[in-house]
Amino acid sequence: MTDGERTDVEHRVAAAFAAAARAVDVTRPAERPAPARRVPPPVGVAATVLLLCGSLLALVTVFGRQTDELRLPPAAVTTTRPPLAVIDPFELHTHCGIRETRIGDRYYEADPVLDDGAGNPPSGWANPSQVGVMTVTGETEAVFTDAAGHTARFRLRPGATAFLRLCE
Repeated sequence: MTDGERTDVEHRVAAAFAAAARAVDVTRPAERPAPARRVPPPVGVAATVLLLCGSLLALVTVFGRQTDELRLPPAAVTTTRPPLAVIDPFELHTHCGIRETRIGDRYYEADPVLDDGAGNPPSGWANPSQVGVMTVTGETEAVFTDAAGHTARFRLRPGATAFLRLCE
């Protein structure tokens, strides 16, 4: 059938199909969804800072220091149970000898006290502090070890809210 042999209806149907085919072939850009509501940058930054501070506060409360990292206890610490916490690095104050320390909000006494007899750290220990690993081995015990092989044992002072003695 040629174009001249088509009826008026056939021409209109053919034209409709051609228009439909053109509409299908034409690729329209996809409609963009409405933009998601964005949080203004200062609010987003503030929320992120608060979240990070809350996380760090939880670490300080539980483990004692903001720079603490959990890791396996050092080989020098032998326990029959897994440690309650491992604080690495831990800065032990040694200036007036090793008498006490604070882990989180709990105060511990050295057992035994370690000093040179004149109120200074023992020979070989750094002054004013020694960096190492503090391992909380039980509800009332903790052990400090360092890379130089030093060890200091501590026991909890229940109810303590401050150091017994402030180093001058």
